[in-house]
Amino acid sequence: MLGAVLCGYYVCEFLVNNELYRMNPKNIRTANTSLTKDDIDDIWADMCRFIHCEIFHESGLYYCDESELAEDKYRQLRNWDNAR
Repeated sequence: MLGAVLCGYYVCEFLVNNELYRMNPKNIRTANTSLTKDDIDDIWADMCRFIHCEIFHESGLYYCDESELAEDKYRQLRNWDNAR
């Protein structure tokens, strides 16, 4: 999915699954606090993990074997562990 429009879909899916994204404004919670640098770092780490494990890894939920990631030059990226 490198450079594909679907990358935006995966980010939205991640946010929906983690209850960070709402389409209906009535469902948006208001907060009296702002995010700290640590909060943002945690969100960044979660998104990186999601992309690495669920999109790039060949056993991930959103891996597409017809994408550019299926090419041999990306074998180490999509098959980085044998535990799955």
